[in-house]
Amino acid sequence: MAVMEAATAVLLAALAACIVALVLRAVRDSMRDSRGGSTIPVTPGMPVIGHAWDFIGVDIDMLLPKILEMIDGRPLSRFFCLGKTFIVVSDATYMSEVVRRKDLVDKAVFGYNLMHVVAKQGLVQLGGAEWKQHRTWLVPGFKKKVLDSFIGDFNAVARHFLSTVPVGEVVEARAMFMRTMSRAFITTALGDAWDREEEVKTATDFIDQWFDSIMKRAFRPLLWLDWTFLLTADGRSLLRAKVNFDAFTKRFMDRKRQALRDAKHEDTPSEQVIQDEVKTFFFAAVETTASALSWAVKVLSLLPDEQRRVHAELDEVFGDSDRDVGLDDITKLHYLVRFIKEVMRMFPPALMIGRQCYHQTELWGYQIPANTVIGINILGIHRDAKHWPEPDRFDPDRFLPENSRDRHPHAYIPFSAGGRNCIGGAYAMQIMTVLLASVLRALSVQPVDDGIEDLQGLTDRMTMVVMSRLRGGFNVRFCSRVAGG
Repeated sequence: MAVMEAATAVLLAALAACIVALVLRAVRDSMRDSRGGSTIPVTPGMPVIGHAWDFIGVDIDMLLPKILEMIDGRPLSRFFCLGKTFIVVSDATYMSEVVRRKDLVDKAVFGYNLMHVVAKQGLVQLGGAEWKQHRTWLVPGFKKKVLDSFIGDFNAVARHFLSTVPVGEVVEARAMFMRTMSRAFITTALGDAWDREEEVKTATDFIDQWFDSIMKRAFRPLLWLDWTFLLTADGRSLLRAKVNFDAFTKRFMDRKRQALRDAKHEDTPSEQVIQDEVKTFFFAAVETTASALSWAVKVLSLLPDEQRRVHAELDEVFGDSDRDVGLDDITKLHYLVRFIKEVMRMFPPALMIGRQCYHQTELWGYQIPANTVIGINILGIHRDAKHWPEPDRFDPDRFLPENSRDRHPHAYIPFSAGGRNCIGGAYAMQIMTVLLASVLRALSVQPVDDGIEDLQGLTDRMTMVVMSRLRGGFNVRFCSRVAGG
């Protein structure tokens, strides 16, 4: 009993010390900023704790609306939270300034470090020389020749989806696409076939649990440190679930290790690094494409005219044939590709990303304090009326060559931009095109009675759990084109 009381006292003392340290740092940093730091507009916040107060009691599903309310459409916004300075960029021109700066290439320490409990040494999380080394290892796997070789695998995944979708029933599309994209990633990126649906579901459920924990921690300062988070019930539950996820990803490591050796890299990564990279790419590839596909079918269910145009193009290219989608076919599916791009403009999978400013610097004519987190508001940039007339109107023809020619190069950044752009962007576009072309040749997507009647309803229910989600789920009904129109 005495030992337990002593241990509890030590933990409470350590927690109190953390709180005191956070408060002292907050006071120091707010004083530093007030002595002539940035003059970027700032939303009024509480003394010392800054804007942390605004998020107390806010449900995870309502975090995105709260953040957007605080940004209030400004091209640059500034926030504080217990000594941390956050600057949010919602303008393509300001985004370009970030991209061109080599000293701002690293992902933000805050936020991305919350991934470390599960995977610390992946391409998404790393910076500096380690990031460059990992990118060197991984880029060859995403060259066009390699991607083109996946076309058969993509078609196989599409056929499997069609064989398992419950036609005529209400389904939650994201859950189905998460499993489908997991199968695709295992087959293509890891070079293995995997037919154990229950294990795939366990892995995708873990990603959801992991991302939920990241969002909860990001807005609860007492959980920023890994050790304090792991003391909580959520932390302990995540660690238990991680055991199964680690076992799942380890099954594919031998092939990945051999692939790196065959590429004759001078420094073959350690087993831990390989596993972290496998886990990182698993969530990045699966979650990004599943999110975009989920938004795509939900949009189709609400916009019958768009669906008719997509169906008409597919009928023109394929006729009555049920053959696989070939590489030549993809080059003919102009409207489908524009449709996918417009979906990702209005509902980007990654709504916000972060860059790290390590040292005090001048940017956009302002003095930016050291250790500032620069957030890129992709959603805000994608719906900026300066670059997108009537930004809330769905119009795939925005991406016709004649309509895109004079557009700002960073007005559309679903896969980020610059040196830290997503190396899997072409992979994502190709598999999404093949999957949607295969599914929509056979099926139509019909709306369900979930209270969402138009795209404004979709926008109002958009939320963020690391990636973009829809409150209440992406519920649709797939019907045969004969029965469903």
